[in-house]
Amino acid sequence: MTSSSQQDLEDFLNRPPTDIELLKLSKCVASWWVLAKELNLSDAKIVQIRADHNLSVLEQCYQALKAWKNDQHGKDEGTVGYLIVACKHASVDRAEVENIFSSFQD
Repeated sequence: MTSSSQQDLEDFLNRPPTDIELLKLSKCVASWWVLAKELNLSDAKIVQIRADHNLSVLEQCYQALKAWKNDQHGKDEGTVGYLIVACKHASVDRAEVENIFSSFQD
């Protein structure tokens, strides 16, 4: 990997995820609350999200990801790289995650 390619990868992993990426990711997460716990959302926040969006599991997942992103804005934990690792620990399908976050290779 060239120095430029390495820097591009580092820049990609250290940027915050976009809302579109979060929406795509929310569509492939089987147990959103497990991912929310990996992302250090509080139990109270998880309960609130469930109550506020009780008709749609997809929306619950998306709102949990948005809450994490908003809570982590500007912090080391608010990055694509951190999210990818959390997905791995929460057993989110690796191929789906790679597909969502493959744009850096283009």
